[in-house]
Amino acid sequence: MDFQDRNVRKKKIFEFLKFIGINLITLIFTIVIINYLVKDFNMNVYVSKIIVTIMAQVTNFLAYKLWIFN
Repeated sequence: MDFQDRNVRKKKIFEFLKFIGINLITLIFTIVIINYLVKDFNMNVYVSKIIVTIMAQVTNFLAYKLWIFN
């Protein structure tokens, strides 16, 4: 394994860790917001899930595009 292969491997591992981090943050965000919408606004669980899923997809897309796979 030469020096360039190591750099490529390190970059891929770092991208993977950032990918996992973004997904964990989005998961926590999703759980918190769904609980907030259901408990504080008495919103239907399924409606709140749809709203939060759309928000999470947009957030994930932007994070992937701007930070992870830049």
